Amino acid sequence: MAKEMNKEAIIYPYQETDVIKRIICYPRCDIYEFEYRLKQLKRLGIDFIISYGPTQIGKIFVLGKGCTSIVVKALRHEMVVALKIRRTDANRKDLVREAEILKIVNRYGVGPRLIDYTPDILVMEYIEGVEFGEWIERVQDDQAIKNVLKKLLEKLFVLDSIGICHLELSNPRKHIVIVEEKPVILDFETVSTKTTKTNITQVLNYLIFRKNKISDKVTRILGLRNIGLLKTLLRKYKKERTSEIFLEVIKTLNLS
Repeated sequence: MAKEMNKEAIIYPYQETDVIKRIICYPRCDIYEFEYRLKQLKRLGIDFIISYGPTQIGKIFVLGKGCTSIVVKALRHEMVVALKIRRTDANRKDLVREAEILKIVNRYGVGPRLIDYTPDILVMEYIEGVEFGEWIERVQDDQAIKNVLKKLLEKLFVLDSIGICHLELSNPRKHIVIVEEKPVILDFETVSTKTTKTNITQVLNYLIFRKNKISDKVTRILGLRNIGLLKTLLRKYKKERTSEIFLEVIKTLNLS
């Protein structure tokens, strides 16, 4: 079940400093770090932080809170954006690598668009969609699900082709959202360019081979009859990652 969002309240970052400090310096920091991050907000052109989302930190609701960062809604030059802010207790020194990965995948139409960044803050296109797992459970139109799955697999193949593996896609419920029947892959903070894992095998394992309500529904919609052939193709794909094998996978999934 989706979490209920709060009503929006706009807070100006330079006036409500006690409130804003809880967000841009979560979970704690000294005055020097706070002033440094305020300068980053100013450099990025952030005018307002918008209190909106399912998770509350102090007086502000946020879009998400993870182990290394929090994500908040904001206003930049009259445009709504998403800010990813590094936690002060994160196990990485900055967000620069994630920004560089986003710049690469954006060239191929993957991920939220990166607008600007500093060491501690990413400014990204604001995406409001339905979490992948919830969307599959909710939608009753079989053809719509097939269309989205094909679009998603094509994006995953692009990532595999350029050698970027999103390591969180073994459980993609919250790392993929659906916006008007278009899949958007989020959270490129944990990626690898050296792993033997692939994006396609991770997601198909979740969709088909992990026995649950979602896999039962997807298997029925796709009309899968030869699971053994699919497993063989995926083992081959994991080694070679060619377009020919990818097309065979699509054909076996009855998505061609």
